[in-house]
Amino acid sequence: MGTQTARRALPVLTATIVAVLVLAPSASAALNSWTGLIGLNAISGANWVRTYATDSIPTTIYAGTEGDGVFKSVTDGVSWSPFSAGLPGNTSVRAIFTGNGKVYAGTDNGLFASTAGGAWQPEAQGPEADPNHPTKLNASVQAVASVPGNLLAGTAFHGVYKSPDGGNTWTPPPANDGMPAGETVWALATFGPVGTPLVFAATGSGIYRSIDFGSTWALSSDGIPFTTTLRVIQDGSNPNILYAGTASGLYRSINLGLTWADAGDGPGTQDLGGGTVRGLQQFTSGAVTRLYAATDNGLWTGTTGNGALPGPVSWRQVTQAGLGGHTIMWTVTNFLTTPGTLLVGTQGDGGFALTFAPPVNTVAPSAPLGTAEIGQTLLGTSVGTWTGTDTISYERQWQRCTGNGTGCADIVGQDQLGYTIVAADLNKYLRFVITAKNDFPTPGPLAPTKASASSGQVTAAAGMLPGGVQQSAASITTLAPGDPSLPVVGDTLHAQNWLFNPAVSAPVGSHTYFQWLRCDENGNACVVIPGAVGQDYVTKTADAEVRLRVRVSGSNAFGTAVLQDSGATNTIIPDPATQLTPATLVGDPYVGSSLVGGVGSWKSPKTNWDRQWESCDADGTGCNSIFGETGPGYVPRAQDVGQRIRLRVTADVNESYKLPHSVDVYTPMSAVIAHPPGPDPGPGPGPGPGPGPTPDTTPPTLGKPVAKKVKGGTAITTGLSEAGSLSITVQKAGAGHRSGKSCKAGRKKHAKSCTHWATFASFVKPAAAGTTTITIGHKIGKKTLHRGSYRAVITPRDAAGNKGASRTVSFSVR
Repeated sequence: MGTQTARRALPVLTATIVAVLVLAPSASAALNSWTGLIGLNAISGANWVRTYATDSIPTTIYAGTEGDGVFKSVTDGVSWSPFSAGLPGNTSVRAIFTGNGKVYAGTDNGLFASTAGGAWQPEAQGPEADPNHPTKLNASVQAVASVPGNLLAGTAFHGVYKSPDGGNTWTPPPANDGMPAGETVWALATFGPVGTPLVFAATGSGIYRSIDFGSTWALSSDGIPFTTTLRVIQDGSNPNILYAGTASGLYRSINLGLTWADAGDGPGTQDLGGGTVRGLQQFTSGAVTRLYAATDNGLWTGTTGNGALPGPVSWRQVTQAGLGGHTIMWTVTNFLTTPGTLLVGTQGDGGFALTFAPPVNTVAPSAPLGTAEIGQTLLGTSVGTWTGTDTISYERQWQRCTGNGTGCADIVGQDQLGYTIVAADLNKYLRFVITAKNDFPTPGPLAPTKASASSGQVTAAAGMLPGGVQQSAASITTLAPGDPSLPVVGDTLHAQNWLFNPAVSAPVGSHTYFQWLRCDENGNACVVIPGAVGQDYVTKTADAEVRLRVRVSGSNAFGTAVLQDSGATNTIIPDPATQLTPATLVGDPYVGSSLVGGVGSWKSPKTNWDRQWESCDADGTGCNSIFGETGPGYVPRAQDVGQRIRLRVTADVNESYKLPHSVDVYTPMSAVIAHPPGPDPGPGPGPGPGPGPTPDTTPPTLGKPVAKKVKGGTAITTGLSEAGSLSITVQKAGAGHRSGKSCKAGRKKHAKSCTHWATFASFVKPAAAGTTTITIGHKIGKKTLHRGSYRAVITPRDAAGNKGASRTVSFSVR
């Protein structure tokens, strides 16, 4: 995938959009239907458009194709012509980038550049003058980006190259730059201040982030399945929000790439699903953000909030009329000169454009249905008649008016099909306002609205309502097997003990209604849970870490009475962290190379992770934490030779002191760590080399350890015969009983008592030869050493991997 140059979002000019669309050139796009772009289609030799990019002149656009070179438009995409002079035949163009007064094309034949519209010239290709100091870029280039002082090139199977001189010479990535050797980089993106941008790389194993202009990288795709990522864009108004297109759908980060959650499974009538997302375009207006995703199944549009916590994305599919079955899309961008028009690149018939017509009302909604009397329910079933590009959706807002269609104001919180008339409506008039929306790129505050005709003037109820003499609010319990004091996600809550004591006998056909409410963690700021209208309610993921109430209403022939809301439940405990796809480990098992661990994907978007690298024996047993190694990457050292390495991931859905408990998972183990293989000497005359040096097989020795209380914990001093590492296993004393020659945990009648030592925590510490000190604080990782007796079992290992005899020292915590 190439880097798609961002084009500026369209301004919101709803009042003049229709007039502008009438003037839109017919060659660019048809209203409500896709139109093929002139000169950029299969007939013109452009079968598969993979990327668009804009020149420094905004109306000049380039299109990169798969196997058909570059096409160029100087009419803002209305018409196109080939622009491939100098490129090898059948060239696939994966990226187009403008900078340094040139246009760069990243292709499967390497990097090319065009100056002042001239023919393409190869950049830094050909044999190396000195293979030990390479300066060429002989690789398939998938992405190009610029950072202060350097160009970056993302390649197929060779990681990220850097050029300090505008592409004349290139440096390959070092072996320990944090990205596995042989990585394919599909896209590069830079975000943040011009002088100090962050760089993101979308790769075959996830998203990597660099804070030093691409010199080193750290895996930054927590929450995304181990899958190919193809595109990363930044929200146009909130710099902390990023979107990532992957081979398994769309993901969003609200913390600048630290963690991600699925953004393709929203509450709309359709979900984006898990298909491949290759192109992204965003528009923002007011409090609303609209996304367009180019997928294997056409173009999809998603609507979400525009803030630090934007909420779920509601998706639906854009019309496919006019595409002729060419629904596999690779990129999406927009016309600058025609508001509401999008361009896409398809796999099969080049580029297409679509101009959206916003909704326009032609017939106003009818008046509400029902009797205008306190306690009665009015229905706003009519939406009127509207024109515009399908699909149009409608929202309602009920209003209270002082006159028939005059002095109207919104009734807060009343936006459903029905509205039950209350005492405040007496002698007033009621109506509803329809807001119509479709997939026009700039939604927001100027979306068209139309008010219905008004109801008649509201009158008093004809009789007494339920509860006219006495009433009391409901209470909530948790049905078995749940615990009422500790409700969890998935429990069934039950409304009970409400009271309606009517002043008159309730007639046959009376009804009781329920509405469950979701409140904040203090039981305040309650909002209606849509569809939760039964006496029982099963708690959902959205209820985690909040409290719930229930509102009970009763109706009879005279109308409806609403009781005071129930008391709030205790805070709903969320589901434990649940893994959807396993943790991963990539990289070569050599000293000095990079191992990178991924956390996998998890069910809850609130999941957070702690990492701890572990060193294990060659047979996979005896794993210990490696002191201080808590990042996504680890570079094996000499003392790791003969060991296997893995990453322990501790996942939690909230703070560590809250229920539920955290969950530990592990990546697969690496192969046994070895020194990197030497260079191949190649064929040559004469006998081979003589025998190498005799390997070191002498195990290291450990001096007698001595424990001493110090401020903040316990210091253990010992001696080590040669440099290497110390594996420390901390054990805690507990009650035990004799069973044969062993001591089992717990007391047992008629069995001799003994002290049982249970492993509490373990870690690895590098150590030099001579006297060394191990400090054990009040915490090891997330575990706290509470009062009691402990002992440390210390095992030495030298740089060649030889393990020495263990020694034990006791200490206590008071």
